[in-house]
Amino acid sequence: MSPGTATDVESMPRLPTFPARWVLDDPRGRAYFVFWTGRDGDPGYPLRMMPAEDGNSVIVGDRDGRALKVQIIRRPLPQCGGMAILYRCPECRRPRRYLYGVALLGGRIAHDGT
Repeated sequence: MSPGTATDVESMPRLPTFPARWVLDDPRGRAYFVFWTGRDGDPGYPLRMMPAEDGNSVIVGDRDGRALKVQIIRRPLPQCGGMAILYRCPECRRPRRYLYGVALLGGRIAHDGT
């Protein structure tokens, strides 16, 4: 993609926080396989997510063996005592509800769907 090219982020896979919640809440400390289905229904963009030793991060890895540690931010919800979790974007360091693969190009993980 060249600079200045518009990208339809709605058509790009994004990594929501619920898999991170499952990973961090799992007492077994196991890795989870996260994937998206394409328009044809076939699985694509596979990732492996596992807890980091610090308990405040997850390690997201691709099928080529590359991995990236992503910090998790916990924020109390205003009602009912719940807790929201957010990713700290590895690029901009801001709290985010989703991470996009294209946003991680500089952070090493990016997929072209092949």
